[in-house]
Amino acid sequence: MFNIFAYLRNKREQKRRRARLAILSSVFSGMERLEKRGLLLWEQKTRRLFIAEPLAIVFVAQGLKAWRTFLNNLYLYQTYRLQQKQWNDHIINEQAKAVRRRKAQVTILTKAEVERIRRATADKIMPEDIPLPTISPFEFFILTDDADDQAKARITWVGEYDPDTEILDMAAWEEVKHAIQKK
Repeated sequence: MFNIFAYLRNKREQKRRRARLAILSSVFSGMERLEKRGLLLWEQKTRRLFIAEPLAIVFVAQGLKAWRTFLNNLYLYQTYRLQQKQWNDHIINEQAKAVRRRKAQVTILTKAEVERIRRATADKIMPEDIPLPTISPFEFFILTDDADDQAKARITWVGEYDPDTEILDMAAWEEVKHAIQKK
């Protein structure tokens, strides 16, 4: 009797998990499409995000909560991409080490044996072996593209967002330039 309740509870939880993954997948695919169309650009090294003005207007017009959610989803998408890259790099490095160790033991390695070693090594690697990327604030710039100004993009708004504390600072670029010039 109790097994039925546990079974039903387990099924509901699996259904909720699948629904959350479906939402996450659709958000990430949307971010990828925006990036491919040139509406977003993320510089990983400098932690800067460049957003096209039409896209920013859509979310800013919906209010502070929608804008924060958009920035947070962008951050989660970039963190996911960075984590995937770290994961793939770690697997490749571990596989190369295992193949080198085996080559030191034998004179000739067949392609099938190399592939078997790589698969066995990848199966042994646990997700806990890779540290998660740190949560840190990033800068964002909202760019407008003026067709009459020789198709040059210019900054209209700048800001900083901290995903950990959800603190959002944003200012018009002209105000920032004037404040810098006064100093």
